[in-house]
Amino acid sequence: MAEAFALGLAVDSYDSLIRQADLAKIDHKLLLAAGLVKESQRGGYYDTFRNRLMFPIVDAGGRVVGFGGRTLGEDPAKYLNTPATALF
Repeated sequence: MAEAFALGLAVDSYDSLIRQADLAKIDHKLLLAAGLVKESQRGGYYDTFRNRLMFPIVDAGGRVVGFGGRTLGEDPAKYLNTPATALF
């Protein structure tokens, strides 16, 4: 089912996506533009989604234009979506 619905997992970590992006040589500014990371007041970046079941948001043409995440913990914000982007 996870594969059929393209489900993902955002682990409960402050910078797991950032670290994986570094390994894959993905620019942090691209992740920022997609709403997947946020800028820290200390000058770095941190993951927007943590401890969440992730769902792709697709347009009528089947392109992924954003993401939604359902908390797996006690976060009062049960659902979070990426902010509006050029695609979304």
